[in-house]
Amino acid sequence: MSSVASVGRALSLHTAKTGEWATIKSMSPFVDHKIKYAAPNLGERSITIGTSSSSIDSSKHEVAAHMFAYMSRERVRISFENGDKARLLVDESSPHDHTIATIKQLPYPFSKREFVNRLISARDANGDYLMASVPAKDQVDYGMSSNTVHGMVRGIARIFVRIGTDTTDKSRCRVTFYGYVDFGGYIPAALMSRAVPRMLAVVEDLRDVFQVDEEFDKEELARLASIIRGEGEEYTEEERHQLSVTQLDLGEGVLSALDFETLESLDHLVNMSWMMFTRSDMVLRASTVVDAPLEDCLAWEIAKLSRAAQKRHFKEHGKEQALIGVDAHSGTYHDIRGLDVPRSRLREWRMRYVWKYKDVRRDEVLLCYTTIDDADDTTSYVKVQFSGFVVFKKQEAVGAVSQTLVSVAARMDIGGHLPRSYLRKVGVHELCGVGLMRQQFDRSLEVDGEVRAENMKMIAEHAKKYSTEKDHADAYSMVEALIVIDGERHFEEFEGMKAKSLKMESPLTTGEIAFQKNDSHAWGRATTTVRTSPKEVRAPHQSYRQRALPLSTCLLHPLTDVPS
Repeated sequence: MSSVASVGRALSLHTAKTGEWATIKSMSPFVDHKIKYAAPNLGERSITIGTSSSSIDSSKHEVAAHMFAYMSRERVRISFENGDKARLLVDESSPHDHTIATIKQLPYPFSKREFVNRLISARDANGDYLMASVPAKDQVDYGMSSNTVHGMVRGIARIFVRIGTDTTDKSRCRVTFYGYVDFGGYIPAALMSRAVPRMLAVVEDLRDVFQVDEEFDKEELARLASIIRGEGEEYTEEERHQLSVTQLDLGEGVLSALDFETLESLDHLVNMSWMMFTRSDMVLRASTVVDAPLEDCLAWEIAKLSRAAQKRHFKEHGKEQALIGVDAHSGTYHDIRGLDVPRSRLREWRMRYVWKYKDVRRDEVLLCYTTIDDADDTTSYVKVQFSGFVVFKKQEAVGAVSQTLVSVAARMDIGGHLPRSYLRKVGVHELCGVGLMRQQFDRSLEVDGEVRAENMKMIAEHAKKYSTEKDHADAYSMVEALIVIDGERHFEEFEGMKAKSLKMESPLTTGEIAFQKNDSHAWGRATTTVRTSPKEVRAPHQSYRQRALPLSTCLLHPLTDVPS
């Protein structure tokens, strides 16, 4: 069969089987999967057609070259990670016509399937790349153990791929994949439902190879932050009313009168608390300091459909999500989520947000959320009642690192009659976005470095000011002097006790433990060498504000006195 005829036959795949396209779940929120499949009777051959499409973050030329390079290291690695037993380039008839072979493993008791195809590339009148894969009759010597190839059934696969420029972004391309597979025998529908997504995963793998999600989100957040900084103060009466009502319901005056309980935060730098009214109604609070300007924090919060946000929502819920009617100061957000409760109905969040600078100083931004009631909505989802109030307040910078205090208060009624323990989990999950924001902009190493530098400067100034032994003694209060004397005594006591060596994680550190007979306590001592000055070693321990300290240390009460 000629190359032109092969491409033409592959082109007819989308009409090769009667029936309607049915959507099936993909492993990515950016890739759409559909299938045409009629369950065969016992003894009939299992045949299916699937299609998949997605936008790829690269030019159509690069994507086409990647797809045609069947034996590239990247594609071979992905193939074997997916469980394929063999992958060969059998023949190169021309630069645009290759014969390829693959052995795919099916679960026991089904035999392995062999696919031998001609891979042909071409371009149409619009400049789009066309890739066709059609069955070939070649007999392939895989050069491996007979146990691997024994009992194989040859399947029939026809694949057509169109790679064209994305209409919304000329720097990207749109890939549409059609696949026809005859597995060569009867395969149960349950197994087919697992096999077809693997066939369509070609597009998911392709998107992962070229994705630049972090760079895309970074540019979009910078664009949003720039809009926020330059935005005027013209608000509609409805927007002003929404801000004032939410602030009145969830303001500090109202919250201070409630009896909150501490929630166990997933991030030790985020404080969380809650109060439950009924078995579905609760009030939530959270606060943290974010290492970014307040405009960047606000941009991250309202970027509901950033690629990172879409991937998180898809992984956790896998349901519908949309951002509707966005304008300068407000937007409407809608998403569907399931509960981890058997036989529970899906929950629907339909909210409108509005943000505003508090005053002309622009050092504080207010953001509020309110639920939208749609009388025409006839879906069976349980409507979640939600109101939220977020304050972004500029703090004094630590060196060159901007600081923003983010405080969240929300009241949420998810409907139903749910256990208290489960509502606590829901509350923590709802507030975890505060921790995600902090981690997105986290610059803890730089902040800790600035704190260390401050402490080193303080120690150096102290040593310079109290240079003589008498001045040094006069610098300490009686209580401080007794603490130092008591500490030195402990070192002397250790010398007089029988010590036992400990195995330490680092070979450069020695550890010992000692105790005296009839004592109810023991002493431990560790020694190591650090390649820096004594004051630089001392500086990190001068302040328990250091973020790099262990979590157990951070559970201590915060300092009430300024370090001296």
